Amino acid sequence: MHSSHIVIVEDNRLLQEALADHLREQGFSVHALSDGKGLDALLLEQPVDLLILDLNLPHDDGGSIAVRVRKTHADLAIVILSARLPVQPELALMQSVDLLMPKPVLPQELTAAAHRLCALAQNRRR
Repeated sequence: MHSSHIVIVEDNRLLQEALADHLREQGFSVHALSDGKGLDALLLEQPVDLLILDLNLPHDDGGSIAVRVRKTHADLAIVILSARLPVQPELALMQSVDLLMPKPVLPQELTAAAHRLCALAQNRRR
């Protein structure tokens, strides 16, 4: 079985590196971005199982990215991280994401969610 591919879009460099390092230690292949600009190209270049998005990004918010990506990548699993949970997300966002997680996220909770959602994405492709 190939290792699952995860993309993290997080503008806080320290948090981005901590999340990426942790998930790599758990055996995932991880690509980290600081904004959504390179995401579309990356999604066309390689298969991605899980997209982890910060809700509050400087140029584009994670919610609008999730809604946009879901339209072209229906099999992809999407997690939104937010320090502002609980929120009352709009319906479009709720239909686009698989999981909302509060920040700070506990490493073991992120790992468990990543395993579960990568498997879900791979099953969606079959």
